[in-house]
Amino acid sequence: MAEATQTEKAPRIETKEDEQRKFVLPSGVNHWLVITTMGCPPGVVKIYDSMVHKLPFQTKEQICALLMTKEPQIEVLHIDVQQQRNTNDCGLFALAFATALCSGQEPRHLSFEAGAMREHLLKCLDMEDTEPFPCVPVLKKKRKHKQDIIEVFCQCRTQEEGRMAACFICGEWYHEDCVALPQELWTLPDFKWSCASCV
Repeated sequence: MAEATQTEKAPRIETKEDEQRKFVLPSGVNHWLVITTMGCPPGVVKIYDSMVHKLPFQTKEQICALLMTKEPQIEVLHIDVQQQRNTNDCGLFALAFATALCSGQEPRHLSFEAGAMREHLLKCLDMEDTEPFPCVPVLKKKRKHKQDIIEVFCQCRTQEEGRMAACFICGEWYHEDCVALPQELWTLPDFKWSCASCV
């Protein structure tokens, strides 16, 4: 059986020093994936997920907390990558995707040798060093990425949740848990409140 190896033929990613942010994180539902802002404009993030499913609220919260963007929304691009064939390899694939990104390769153009991934990870742990996972380049047709939009609010720059109120001057919405909102907002229909930025 031929062994798959890393090759220089896979497309490389050009990034600026300040754009090289990668995160391997749990999605909040017993699943691991990679998010990155590499090569993304402000307010955009890419997700590399080996078991594509609807983006859970908890993952959206994690993305908001990591980005802390001043933009009114976060665009989440789901990159078309190799999918796992079982229910327990998501962590391996997340590490493989992150390692490829760190070495300047785009995971969507790689096919990882699933049978060799665990052994490769153990070897890396023994060496106390990370090397790209065994893979071969693949050519994929350009397709529009599936996307999600996360609307962000408040000084915490996270999603709509719980009771919220809008500043009558700037229109920004704030969470009751984040800002000391006056109780009159909930009892007097015409009560006008302004945020600390507009006072």
